[in-house]
Amino acid sequence: MGHRLLFDFKENEFFTNSTLSKTYTYEVGETSIFYGEVIEDVIDWRPGMMLPPLTAGGVDEQATPSDSFFDFFDPPQLPPPDHPEREVVEMKLMLDYEYGEIFKSNLIPDAVDWFTGKAVDDSETAVE
Repeated sequence: MGHRLLFDFKENEFFTNSTLSKTYTYEVGETSIFYGEVIEDVIDWRPGMMLPPLTAGGVDEQATPSDSFFDFFDPPQLPPPDHPEREVVEMKLMLDYEYGEIFKSNLIPDAVDWFTGKAVDDSETAVE
């Protein structure tokens, strides 16, 4: 089981891909879901156009990279079981699956409403 997300892009100055995809696989057991392989496309950045790290003050080559939509296509790799960061990376990978579910269940079915801003207006009204 699983699902695949496809993102289409117009020609742009940053990368050559016209489509980026990410595929999630999983198995449903009697009482839980077992996450499987995640396959994402590699972004083919044009020379010198890979997004640099950003800080509140702008571009900074020494900064820790800020979060970007394109990080979605470059999840962390799971380190060996005895690695001190193993639990942190496992949590990030679980979040990656959750993001995929949010895209599939919440954003894609209402994509036009999100694009036009209607979904934001509706969610603000629901809170009031």
